[in-house]
Amino acid sequence: MSRSGEDTQALPSQEHTQARVRLTPFVAFARVDEMGVLVNAASDLYYELDPCQSLLCSALLTTDTVEDAIVLLRQDIEGSDTELRQALEAFQDHLEHLGLLEPTVEQGASPDHGYPRPRPSMIRPAVIVQPALQSPLWVRSWQRLSWDIFFAKQNMSMVCPHISCRARMRAIIQAIHVLLIYRREERWIAPCLRFLEQIRPSSSALSSLPSDEMLSLARRELLTSQVPMHLLFLFGPPASLEENEESKGLCIPRSLGLCAYLRALGLPAQLVLACARFSYGSGTQAYHAWTEVATHPINEAPEIVFGYAELMRFPVLAEDIENAMRR
Repeated sequence: MSRSGEDTQALPSQEHTQARVRLTPFVAFARVDEMGVLVNAASDLYYELDPCQSLLCSALLTTDTVEDAIVLLRQDIEGSDTELRQALEAFQDHLEHLGLLEPTVEQGASPDHGYPRPRPSMIRPAVIVQPALQSPLWVRSWQRLSWDIFFAKQNMSMVCPHISCRARMRAIIQAIHVLLIYRREERWIAPCLRFLEQIRPSSSALSSLPSDEMLSLARRELLTSQVPMHLLFLFGPPASLEENEESKGLCIPRSLGLCAYLRALGLPAQLVLACARFSYGSGTQAYHAWTEVATHPINEAPEIVFGYAELMRFPVLAEDIENAMRR
């Protein structure tokens, strides 16, 4: 085993009788270059997992029983079935203690909706999963604004639907609102995502357009959608921002404003949070955000998006829920 004996020591014996282990709402897992990342959007915390922890987490989430998970782990981890079972149970109990897993429903018991209440004998110190060393997701910068993202390829011969000035003004107000929440709240993810879900579209007809027309319309409105961000910048950056800090994290307010703006118009826009697939240097951000319409990025190049693994997207669309239920 690649973890120490203390980390994988078995907890008091008690079998896990569950269907498939599931993450709680607003929690996402991704494997990136043999490393793993767990993100809890409800508390704005994320955890980095080493390769062994990533394999344990992946096995728990993709199999139906502990026995199936052990069979899967044998392909990558050397150890007896007993050692693998002990590691899985300890890892699962720790994730439950952190509130990252839905409560395990014992056979014959009624489901308990809400955060899990682990048994006292199962609680142990947080030694398996350690918080990441990078800056939290809510760290951002308002120091500099760049216009380089506004150059997007589009079919200029395509005739897009007319958008009234009233609809644009309403969309700008919605974008300003979500950016004010982002700037005011230190832990911005949950309140901003709730706001995006509650935006009412000006026109329901835009969501039924062909995907190429939706993309063309979204890219045409890209420049206007960034007006709220620049208006807020006129009032100056936050006092906590150091003058020599580089403009990192601007992808988040850009994408938040764009997503709110497009959703207010009536387009099914989604905010995507992702982490880098490969080892990154000083010029690459560990985390990135962009806005998509019909699964196509609007404010980022596809070549850049390829270098990031999606963690989560919001708001969740009906077709995404149907696809998840089929898995």
